[in-house]
Amino acid sequence: MRRHRKRHESTPLSLALLANQRYLNRCKLHLLRKKEFLVSEITIPKIGLILGTNRPRRIGGTIAEWTQNHLTSPAFETELIDLEKVGLPFLDEPDIPAHGHYTQAHTQVWSATIQQYAGFVLLFPQYNWGYPAVLKNALDYLYAEWAHKPGGDHCLRQPRRHAGPIGDALRDQRAAHDPAGGESGIDHE
Repeated sequence: MRRHRKRHESTPLSLALLANQRYLNRCKLHLLRKKEFLVSEITIPKIGLILGTNRPRRIGGTIAEWTQNHLTSPAFETELIDLEKVGLPFLDEPDIPAHGHYTQAHTQVWSATIQQYAGFVLLFPQYNWGYPAVLKNALDYLYAEWAHKPGGDHCLRQPRRHAGPIGDALRDQRAAHDPAGGESGIDHE
């Protein structure tokens, strides 16, 4: 007799996180076979919620808290990355980010911060049909750190168009509906 698993509704983000969890399980088995690391060193993946606004009278903090409270799962944990608090100056590295030769302390800290996450959700307002400069600057600071990590937002079309390879590296894993449960009505190219 065949057993049938109960199907549940899945979003692209939950499917990406499930695939990431399966990958981590395979890594765990590999490490156990090699006996080079302790199992306790393997942790559940962290998803960074990047708040991409720094305007004085912003409401993004409230939206980010709501998102963090509603984006819960035993398969991952979330942490808020507030770009206003990160405080990166406009890109001031002498070499291009693709080379990975970071000389500024703030870039090295930003790189270490981003490397610890398995994926990202970008939370930002739309300013004049675009995304905020503070978010573009934060994305432009790094290159390899963004590669092969799922990233989701509600309108990645413009960041992908303008960020080039960095936008392509952040794979779009957005849901087909808005948080209130209705259809978003947004054209997702």
